[in-house]
Amino acid sequence: MSSRPIPVMSGKPSRLLRSVVATAVLAGSLAAAVLAPSQLAWAAPPPLTGESFNAGATSGNGGTLVTSATCSKTSPSTITFTAAGSVPSGPYPGSFTESGAVTVSATQPSPAQFTDGVPLYEVSTIDTFFSITSAAGTVEGTEHLAEPGAALAICATFNDQPFGNLNDTVTGFFRHLQPSADGFGASYDAIITTPGGSFEDTGKSGLDFEDLNVTAQSGTAPPNVNFLSDGLVSSSLTPVSGVGNVTGGGQISTSTGTVTFGFEAKSENSLKGENSLKGQCDVVDHSAGVKIRCFDVTSWAQVSPTEVKFFGDATVNGTPTSFVIDAQDLAEPGAGADTFAISTGTGYHASGSLTRGNVQIHRTRARPASR
Repeated sequence: MSSRPIPVMSGKPSRLLRSVVATAVLAGSLAAAVLAPSQLAWAAPPPLTGESFNAGATSGNGGTLVTSATCSKTSPSTITFTAAGSVPSGPYPGSFTESGAVTVSATQPSPAQFTDGVPLYEVSTIDTFFSITSAAGTVEGTEHLAEPGAALAICATFNDQPFGNLNDTVTGFFRHLQPSADGFGASYDAIITTPGGSFEDTGKSGLDFEDLNVTAQSGTAPPNVNFLSDGLVSSSLTPVSGVGNVTGGGQISTSTGTVTFGFEAKSENSLKGENSLKGQCDVVDHSAGVKIRCFDVTSWAQVSPTEVKFFGDATVNGTPTSFVIDAQDLAEPGAGADTFAISTGTGYHASGSLTRGNVQIHRTRARPASR
């Protein structure tokens, strides 16, 4: 596989992109060969129920939590975060990283709710990426808001201003995400990779973080807080193929405009059961001015004969982040049928059916992992 970035269409398709599409069209009705779940001889690993992330200066578990925000009282606010730490217990003890973005609306719940006297607002979106490295296996997944209006948040800055309902004035910031009343409010989708095989695990999650950093200008400031906590409960664990090869290129239309893309990704399983992952992508959202470049593939799953999902590292307008691409090969040619979706740890998301181009899942023979 070439290490050169894949050209992205701008007007006319690039030479590489035309080649990708032409190859896929010439393939005709070639179907992807993927083992049905009943045929997989892998031993199922434990699901993610009971897995819990905790990190930050006041978490009691060490690790780090760093947040940044653009806060507004009249329009949506955005909080981004990165966290890293250890997972001392649960089915996959080891270390974790998590990053994401939260969009906070300007709408208060009814009745109004407060934390330390500061009003909470309804959350519009939650988009996170998490990764677990454990002796029991590796896990990569995403989280999204599952119950609109259930999760609440604070995005506030202070410049010698009263904090909450106190008369004391402070300078600093307060960034807080509160899960729904039942402790959840988000859903997750993860790929678990073990020596015995690959599995897709889905369920509900409850992400909670608080980053309060203020200094008193008059009176006494509240104690600063810095922690992240995230708990997972599985609802479905399904075996998937951990090997395969997919290419794609074309464009989709979103509510804001046209997104063009080109990608290739491959997961090969050697006779020793060792996976080799390769891939790259270029995605351009012309209306939003977003350019995404994917550099590698860190996790792969062919979840059905017509659908592939893979994770990796990327940049969004030069900023390092994580990505996940979900592509479906539903017809030949693919325009009007195949689908493409990409999400990043910066909170960017685009998805839709192809208006031009093709997605091709290539026939691959999976080798059984060594026992």
